[in-house]
Amino acid sequence: MGWVDLSKLVKIFDDVVYSRPVFPYFRKAFSLKRRFNVAIGLAEPFAISPKDLFPQIMDALSKGRMHPMNAAALMCVNSNRHDTSLYDTPDFLKNFLALYSAETWQECCEIEGIEVGTEEFNRIRVMNDNRTKLDGVLASIENGSFTDEEKIAKKEKAIKDDQKWKLEKIKSFCWARDLERATASLGKDAITIGDVQHVLDAYNKKAAKRLDEQDQFNKKANPDIKPDLTALSKDVYLPLLRKADKEGNLSETQCGIMLMFILHAREKRNKSSESYINHPVAVSKLVGEWGEKYLGNNGLVWMAQMAALLHDGGEKTDINMDEDLQGLLPDAVIEAIKCLHKKDGETYFQYLERIADNPLASVVKLCDIYHNSADMGDNPSSKQAFVYPLAANYVEYRLNNPDKKISVADFVEEQKICSFIDFVEINEIAESGEHKGPKDNNLSKDAAKKRPASDFPHLQIALSKVKSIKEILTRVNPENAHPRREEDASLHP
Repeated sequence: MGWVDLSKLVKIFDDVVYSRPVFPYFRKAFSLKRRFNVAIGLAEPFAISPKDLFPQIMDALSKGRMHPMNAAALMCVNSNRHDTSLYDTPDFLKNFLALYSAETWQECCEIEGIEVGTEEFNRIRVMNDNRTKLDGVLASIENGSFTDEEKIAKKEKAIKDDQKWKLEKIKSFCWARDLERATASLGKDAITIGDVQHVLDAYNKKAAKRLDEQDQFNKKANPDIKPDLTALSKDVYLPLLRKADKEGNLSETQCGIMLMFILHAREKRNKSSESYINHPVAVSKLVGEWGEKYLGNNGLVWMAQMAALLHDGGEKTDINMDEDLQGLLPDAVIEAIKCLHKKDGETYFQYLERIADNPLASVVKLCDIYHNSADMGDNPSSKQAFVYPLAANYVEYRLNNPDKKISVADFVEEQKICSFIDFVEINEIAESGEHKGPKDNNLSKDAAKKRPASDFPHLQIALSKVKSIKEILTRVNPENAHPRREEDASLHP
């Protein structure tokens, strides 16, 4: 019969399984299989044995390479027996994203199904109301040698930091609780809340601070140096994942979430103290909310959400997208992730044109742009105000017209969005961030990159009628639009 091309067989399988008619049944079959295997003792309770995984997490925590809340989430994700998800991985992803992005302790309780008045509810409320740490910080600020304005600013920051810290503690408790409930039937092998806390206690905050300071020093000495921001080295986490996958204990959803935590462990967002992981989580959640409009009610939305978790995964790590992810995630997800990585020497608009050829990557990019624009406020940067809206309108156009391959420049001309001169100027902003007007020839690179949109009133006028990214995602598609059609196999990635 000759050699079988396994990659082609995998692609055929994915095309069938993740199509609109089949995917709901595939989900149910997967769920029933897992529940049956658990019932008769065939299914392993964990994707990776805690004896193999937990020491690695403790080592990462002790070296300051991982945050405790993310470590708690990773340990919870490793369990294969979450009743709330009914062993359904897309539902599991939805539940995970909801809890990770919860903004209040009440929201955490609601997501976890913790009812008012129960012991767990009261415990979480006490955790939230505890002011011991905050009162000490506020007293120290009050007694310090600061001006009244400095005291106000420092106290506001202290209150905000305390709220963030307590919410992280509450989420860690929720994940530890989930893990305890999921493994309660394992007897001596069950994982308790105390076991999780024992692992988290290994966190070394001073070591984390030293690593951040070393990164900053190295960057000043050599701006091209690539910091190591991962929790674990590739020769540690890849064998663990591949072994779990080979033994049939690891779902693709688990793998995607675990990789996100490992690859972005030490990365910060926008030079702030905020974990970068908040970004892929937010983008994946947005894809879940709006992806159906373009991809249909099928497995494509879930695959786009998976791609969103890792859409920046290769930028600051040594993971090889062509080799390391094969077999761990669906081929279509891997292709979308690769599409979302900007190639060396590629202009921003060339990058968009390549993304627009892949519907999964296109939906992720729309949601990525939306989240990157969420903090623009009343005085956005020139990139947020001009580059992002133009990019979003182009990507949406290509999603609704998949057979019409058109460049960004031709799209702008065809849709009469702005003049060619204005487009060239927007392209310059997209490329270098160094676009300088006649009044600011001495601006540094960083200062020019942050120029507000108000410095370009002519571009504000030119793009005044262009749909915002929020409008693009939230509006209902017109009847004559051409979104993903489940009956047309050519539109599947």
